[in-house]
Amino acid sequence: MKQLICEMCGNSDLVKQDGVFVCQFCGCKYSVEEAKKMMVEGPVEVTGTVKVDNTDIIENVRKMADTAYLAESHEEAGNTYNRLLELAPNDYDALFKKGLCIVRSSKLNNIRSDEMINYSTLSLQAFDEQGHTIEEHGKRRVDMLSEINSAAFMVGVAALNYINDNWKVKSAHDTFWNIGFSSIAMFEYGKSLLDANDDYLMVDGATEIYKTVCKNISDMCDAVCEKRKYVASITDGGILGPLENKASIWLNDTLSANYRAKGHKALEDRNNLDDRFNKKKEALRIQKLKANPEELNKCLSRLSAEQKLLISKISELNEELNNLYEQKKNQELTQTANKFKLFGEAARIKKEATAKIQLLSSDIAKYEEEKDQTCKKLANVNAEIQSLSN
Repeated sequence: MKQLICEMCGNSDLVKQDGVFVCQFCGCKYSVEEAKKMMVEGPVEVTGTVKVDNTDIIENVRKMADTAYLAESHEEAGNTYNRLLELAPNDYDALFKKGLCIVRSSKLNNIRSDEMINYSTLSLQAFDEQGHTIEEHGKRRVDMLSEINSAAFMVGVAALNYINDNWKVKSAHDTFWNIGFSSIAMFEYGKSLLDANDDYLMVDGATEIYKTVCKNISDMCDAVCEKRKYVASITDGGILGPLENKASIWLNDTLSANYRAKGHKALEDRNNLDDRFNKKKEALRIQKLKANPEELNKCLSRLSAEQKLLISKISELNEELNNLYEQKKNQELTQTANKFKLFGEAARIKKEATAKIQLLSSDIAKYEEEKDQTCKKLANVNAEIQSLSN
């Protein structure tokens, strides 16, 4: 008996749809005329070693899956990514997007965030096994975090829309909390992708998306911990009609404390990010200098010269300050000696001393500020010299 065999993947499961034959495995389509030419009668015997190159098939299935994903047909895309994973089980992009499709096609009463996180972890493992550079690892994680943030934000918005529409029903608040917990879990997993190594923060866009995710975690934690109202009962209000008797409902104290702590931690990490970034940037700069002895020696020579200039400047400032403090002390003695003089020459001398003390105090403050700034610069130079010398 003759049967159709797909030229792309060798599968025999072809179904006629809308006037063309469609391979149910790879999705290739054939006209009726093409299908006639492809008919094979009886079993085909193949001898020897056959090497099957599935590259074209894989890319064709990937294209169909990505097209469905971009069109937000997530259930269809998920099924197509499944086909792709049958052909390439360790395809990290298919693994990741399969997880996103699962959560984006979830029902509100069952947000499958755990499955998304599991597929994301498998995707990272598959990516790690391919031996990428640290920069490539960082870029991959930033891209993943951006997608996860979008999906988690979608879930968070769904949670808020749900409770805004159903707040009167007491049991609806449990559903709202569960959806919110799923959103937070996704945000936190995404954030952990960059927390794993500060090198990842050096990738373009890393700090921006990290700060966004931290803010989203905080906002969602506040939302699930918020005290809300529901309708506890309805009574007859006579001519006023039915009256809704409202009561308050909130997350239990243990969970509330836990999620408030999560929110505070996220904001703390957001506020500390710039410091983490700058420290890592400086560490990488020093590492690069140490790898180039010629540039390192030039840098140390420059820092040594700057160090000497700063020490000399501090010495000059100390000398000037000692002089100003001495002048001020003398004027204070003059002021004290004429403290009770209200008229005549002594009063004039006291007045002049008071004015000079004010001017000297202003000059002293300026020199002290300049000295403080110079000392800070010197401390930074000393620290850099020590780092480069170790």
